[in-house]
This record gives sequence, structure tokens and C-alpha cells, in this order.
Amino acid sequence: TPKNQKTLLNQDDMKKITLQASCIECASCYSICPVTKVNQEFLGPFILTKTLRYALDKRESDEKSKIDAIQSNGVWDCILCGDCATVCPQGINSKMDISILQTKSLHFGYQNPHFAQFSFGFGGFNSF
Repeated sequence: TPKNQKTLLNQDDMKKITLQASCIECASCYSICPVTKVNQEFLGPFILTKTLRYALDKRESDEKSKIDAIQSNGVWDCILCGDCATVCPQGINSKMDISILQTKSLHFGYQNPHFAQFSFGFGGFNSF
């Protein structure tokens, strides 16, 4: 939802959102994404790119609600393989967009729910 209809964007503001706004929703990124093959509920690269577009737009209100909306089956489910970036006809790097969204999520107090499943090859942190 717009916070102020009269908020104007300067050139720097436009640079932040122009590429993401150019998404034509062709779903090439979604079709090649390996996560969509194992998780039918995954939001997919173009939805996450669109989320970043609105999260960065200073005319929009409540950035946190946009970040909240992508926590389940979204930002943390991406494996950051980069396949999406290789097929985008608009040159959008959804992998980078998702990385930015992960960072924004951390700033809002979220953490990767899969982190506890990572193995570091030494039996975990409690083995010392």
C-alpha cells in the first residue's frame, strides 16, 4: 500500500527499483529453479524479486510486512544456485535479490530456519 501518493523518487531511488520492476513474469526463472521441483509451495524467484522491488520503493509503506510475507516457503528456501539469473531475458539477478531479502530479513530479526540443520563435519557445536 502506498504511504504517500506525493512522494517523489529521485534518480537514485529509481535505480534501486528499475531492474526489478522490469520483470515480465515470464516464469523462466521459476521453471529452471531446482527448489520448485521439491517444494511446490516455494514462492519462486520472480515473486521474491517483485517483493524486493516493493520493499525498496520508498513510496510503499510497511517494509516489514513485505519481509514477513516471504518467510514461509520463500526467502530461506532458495539455495542461491543462480540458475534463475542465467535465464532471465530482462537480466534480473534474482539470486542477488534474494540475498538482499535475506539480509533485510536478518535486520528484522528473522533467521534462516534451516541453519540448525547445517553440518560442519565435527559433530556440532556441543562436541567441544
